[in-house]
Amino acid sequence: MAKSKGIPPLILPNWADRVVADDRTWVRLHDICGDIIDCPHSTPVYTESSDNFIARTQDFGGGTLDLTEAARVDDETFADRTRRAVPTHGDLIYSREGAYHGIAAEIPDGPNVCLGQRTVLIRVDPKEANFRFVRYWLNSKRVRSYVAGHKAGSAAPRINLPTIRGLPVALPPLPEQRAIASILGALDDKIELNRRMNATLESLARAIFKSWFVDFDPVKINAGQMPASSAIPTTHDPKVLDLFPSTFQDSELGPIPEGWSVGKFSENIEILSGGTPKTKVEEYWNGEIPWYTVKDAPEGGDVWVIDTERKVTQLGIDNSAAEVFDAGTSIISARGTVGKIALLGVPMSMNQSCYGIKGTNGFSSLFTYYQLNLLTEILQQNTHGTVFDTITRATFEAVECVHPTPELAVEFDRTIADLLQRIHRNLNETTALIATRDTLLPKLLSGELPVTSSLTAYGEALV
Repeated sequence: MAKSKGIPPLILPNWADRVVADDRTWVRLHDICGDIIDCPHSTPVYTESSDNFIARTQDFGGGTLDLTEAARVDDETFADRTRRAVPTHGDLIYSREGAYHGIAAEIPDGPNVCLGQRTVLIRVDPKEANFRFVRYWLNSKRVRSYVAGHKAGSAAPRINLPTIRGLPVALPPLPEQRAIASILGALDDKIELNRRMNATLESLARAIFKSWFVDFDPVKINAGQMPASSAIPTTHDPKVLDLFPSTFQDSELGPIPEGWSVGKFSENIEILSGGTPKTKVEEYWNGEIPWYTVKDAPEGGDVWVIDTERKVTQLGIDNSAAEVFDAGTSIISARGTVGKIALLGVPMSMNQSCYGIKGTNGFSSLFTYYQLNLLTEILQQNTHGTVFDTITRATFEAVECVHPTPELAVEFDRTIADLLQRIHRNLNETTALIATRDTLLPKLLSGELPVTSSLTAYGEALV
């Protein structure tokens, strides 16, 4: 157990008696840890090729350490940043400053991970507490709210180390901690499995789009320039090959398939605008109609957006510039955080900082979504504005692209439809699992709901 010098006394939150069962033992986080170690206060030098990851707050803003896009450091930097302790599986990493302050994540088993800036290593003593139970406790809404009330700074909110060490924790007996962690962990594992499945499915859909409309593999196969066996299976399907020519033609964008054209991206799309009902009129809000903002953009391979943080009423729609757009409409954020893409999985409205994009002239919805993805970087490079980067309608008109035949766009939709439908189903299941987990979590942590009852609810959620 860590030494007590300089550690604040145990101060219970004002909701302790109302929320937490009497059989819980209140302790400070310090009391159940072998050590709590601050990160080195130095700016690391990143490298492109290394097996050493550095965990930054943005890598675990959702409560799970995701190393997919994590930065890397060389061996010397890794050794320097792990002099006091090498993070291992069973340790927690905690964000103490910035937009993601007050979030804990587990150190995964396997990869080399060191602390990024504004992070703290929490080494839970396994004789005192279960590390995964402690993670769920620290990330619970009530504790996050408690932490927010003890932060310092306004421009960059931060939590000092004594405050972290003194955080109150309500502990059930160790066997119950393990059972709670097991229930919640199984739900999280299924959520993570769905996320990985969706990322794989989406990468396949993206690969098909690239093969057909960027690399022109079917044309090369038809021309004898490429063996069919070297292309992904959907590319050398005879029905697909019949829709492609066997020759190329010159264009201002380079060689393109014979019969295709180069033109403005705006030629084959309809650009839709959003709106915001008056926020001071209560009757316009908390309705049944999802209202999309960039905060609702899907992560990773989820593609679809099926729910939003805020919802509006039909009265709010009727009395504002907002409209309800059909499922299958693509959405791109156009101001501030520019270029976030989503595909509407259900009818919904959106705010005026986004554009809706629908294919026209026979061009289908999924093709339009992936073409928008392909052109996003170019759209971002053509933004306007002095204070905020902004995509305008003129931006879409300034971007040129290759236009295939509408028949090919429709065939692309047919080819990837099953992939996107499976992503949609997984996302619906994940939404239900998250709802179950978020319902069980506070009741399990507080002791309001016995573990045996929770096992029943957990089983029903996985059916």
